[in-house]
Amino acid sequence: EKGILGSVLIDPRVLPAATQLGILPNSFYHPAHAIIWEGFLELESTSKPVDFRFLTQLLSDKGKLDLVGGPFEVSKITTFAESATAWKNYAGIVLEKYRRRTIIADALRLTEAASLESTDMKEVEQIAQSIGLDSAKSVSKGDEVKHIKHHVLEFLNSVEAAQMGTDTRLRLQVGLPRFEELTHGLPPGTHMVIGAQTSVGKTALALQFAWNVAFKQQKPVLFTSLEMTGEKLAGRIASATSGISLSKLY
Repeated sequence: EKGILGSVLIDPRVLPAATQLGILPNSFYHPAHAIIWEGFLELESTSKPVDFRFLTQLLSDKGKLDLVGGPFEVSKITTFAESATAWKNYAGIVLEKYRRRTIIADALRLTEAASLESTDMKEVEQIAQSIGLDSAKSVSKGDEVKHIKHHVLEFLNSVEAAQMGTDTRLRLQVGLPRFEELTHGLPPGTHMVIGAQTSVGKTALALQFAWNVAFKQQKPVLFTSLEMTGEKLAGRIASATSGISLSKLY
């Protein structure tokens, strides 16, 4: 937790990126760390520099500086961050621990409700369903309204990473070099619609994309069809894999 806090103090650009990733004050186990993160967010919302001086002043004005250990403890936070570029590793650990704590708390709540004979079974099932919905929401990202400046920073960081050759995001390769050149290899978050008249090969093209991603990149793919059975789709995959036309296979 101190690693992600220290990363922000080293490089304030980490804050919007980490927020976009899902880091919130309640993501932190230690109350002092949640208070510091709230301070970061307040400084950012008021367009003030996110640094040690403004943070300690803000916490002091709110009477919360002693709650985080005072200026000395805040100043030591940067020593826990190897570098600002390591923030994603810290953020991933913080989010994982937060979700584990949430799941444990939900499991205890459900166990307690199910153990009481006086609790109606429908109520127990409703609690279980609500826990499932909350868990789905907890891993959802991007459903929160963000100021455009966050996305501008993300875009500039992506451009810089592409120019420096340090872009490590997964880009799916669909097997058509010219197409990949135009689309930059389907970066994360891409939603593509293939449109054409009937019987011109839309499904075959989509299946070729899926086959390349699944077999050549060894990435999981979900393929659903409203017009073909699983057997027919399997036949097309067998044809693509073997290089033998579907008619000859049949």
